Amino acid sequence: MSMFHKTIGLTLLILALLGNPLYSSVANAAAMDLPESTAANLNKLMNAGEAVNAEKLKSAHAEYSMFRQQEIELGRLIAHHHKTNEEALILLRKQIRQIDAMKLAAMQAELTDTKERSKPLYALSESLYKQLKQAKLTKNKALVSQLEDNILRIKPAILLTRQDVKNKETFLKEAKASAYKKIKDLRAMADETTVTYAQLKMDKSVVSSTLKLFSPQMKYLGKTAKAGDSAAALHALRTLTDYVRIVVEKQQRMYTLEQKIGTIISNAQVQLSRHSQ
Repeated sequence: MSMFHKTIGLTLLILALLGNPLYSSVANAAAMDLPESTAANLNKLMNAGEAVNAEKLKSAHAEYSMFRQQEIELGRLIAHHHKTNEEALILLRKQIRQIDAMKLAAMQAELTDTKERSKPLYALSESLYKQLKQAKLTKNKALVSQLEDNILRIKPAILLTRQDVKNKETFLKEAKASAYKKIKDLRAMADETTVTYAQLKMDKSVVSSTLKLFSPQMKYLGKTAKAGDSAAALHALRTLTDYVRIVVEKQQRMYTLEQKIGTIISNAQVQLSRHSQ
């Protein structure tokens, strides 16, 4: 097996292992390989055929091979970037959900603890007011005076506790609003990838459709090369070159889009780190 075919096989294996729906059709890239019999017959035409067509065949074959190699390399790069971006985006969205989560949990716990600690004081205040009401009904002036003094003594503590709870509730509300805004802004940044992924999907569809054209044209090339028809074989090879050129052009765009997604994620990560400080 040639190094060329080994490279193709390795590339396809990597892509298959990635198993991402966006690039699963790239496994059909094997359809671009010239069958051994076709390659052998082409070699005969290029080396022993009519001089003019032989040179044209050599040129067309070289061009096809060049684009084919570009397709292999771009497929590898796209798969790598897509896997990296996908993992980074999953992590980013998880981190966005957790923004200020520990801080808010601590503030909520502190508020709950403050309310719990204030319950005995409120209970005492309620009890004193009930006793005061009963003392007034019995017209027990001494007891009324004593209860009123007791109520006055705990009043500052009651007011401080109420204000403390109110402050903590206000701080928690503001912190939640701040966290919500951070999450909303960062999610908007992360969601910028959605449009780009849609563009990737369209390009992938074009690649998939183009790959389906290879099989019948490859069979025609094999038939004409076997028959020794150099002119027809040249036409078939040039048609295949046009197909692989379309694939490469779409892959170049897909690679650019994957880089764009990577930049979007990176910018969001930078903003996330600032919010985490």
